[in-house]
Amino acid sequence: MEIWHIIAKSYLEKYRKLETSIAFLQGRIKAIDRQLTSVSSPLGCEPVTGGSRSPDDKYINGISTKSEYEKRLWANIDEHAAIKAVLDSLPKDEQYILTVAYIDRSKYYIEKIMAKFYVEKTRAYELKEKALSDFALAMFGR
Repeated sequence: MEIWHIIAKSYLEKYRKLETSIAFLQGRIKAIDRQLTSVSSPLGCEPVTGGSRSPDDKYINGISTKSEYEKRLWANIDEHAAIKAVLDSLPKDEQYILTVAYIDRSKYYIEKIMAKFYVEKTRAYELKEKALSDFALAMFGR
């Protein structure tokens, strides 16, 4: 297997994880926004040994954390969108194969491909490899 196929496979395998991460980060950003806009802005900062943090320190920490979450969020959104754009450019049959084989992989993914396309196991593996190859080509070029 070529390096580009290995990289393409890893992108497909993390597609759903990116969706989960995006949802999580959006939730965390909303929670920080609520805390930053409340009257007292209680961000849950533990006191520093030998003293306590001022409200300004808590506020700055909240802004900094939100900024980091936003950077991660946008990076994940961009990566997810890139994978989705490449998937959407492929024929529906290849989208199905890649989804079953890599994105939503189950123990019996090859049997699902066999049943959908009425093919033997060897041909199902060939279809999977062709779909992955087409995805890698669309993503990275020659």
